[in-house]
Amino acid sequence: MTSSTPTADWVRQAGRVLLLDASDCLLLIACRNPQTGEVFWITPGGGCETGETHEAAALRELREETGIEGLALGSWVWKRRHVFPWLGRIYDQREKFFLCRVTERPTVTRHDPTEDELMTLGEFRWWPVSEIGRDATTRFAPRDLGNLIRSLAAGAIPDQPLEISDPEGGGW
Repeated sequence: MTSSTPTADWVRQAGRVLLLDASDCLLLIACRNPQTGEVFWITPGGGCETGETHEAAALRELREETGIEGLALGSWVWKRRHVFPWLGRIYDQREKFFLCRVTERPTVTRHDPTEDELMTLGEFRWWPVSEIGRDATTRFAPRDLGNLIRSLAAGAIPDQPLEISDPEGGGW
């Protein structure tokens, strides 16, 4: 954390899923910050519940947010520390991203969304990896998602999870 990074109210562990189909499209969800109205695209996933592993949280959140279940996670490919304000709190989130490849796109539905998810999560979209990050007006989380996911889609799976935290903090 830099000196410009605010002090966190809460450290939160989280698991996220990089769900890639056979056409190299990545499932993303539009997320709207309820305070600013800012929209950015995120991978399915979220916070770990007490005693829950990152893997279990990633799969539970995938089911809650998209209705998709029964998938096996692949490699843990990235780790990210993300400090951000959300609904009056400062979060220091420690994320693990897991790659999951599917040959056919699963049906996406809202299964069991939380109240916060209903307030903040919007449309789902299968983004071609070649388009992610190409338009400067569309925001993604993590910020460099386009370059990072293109590398994975091309088969460059790291032996150890890559640290993808933004050293400057802030942003998505």
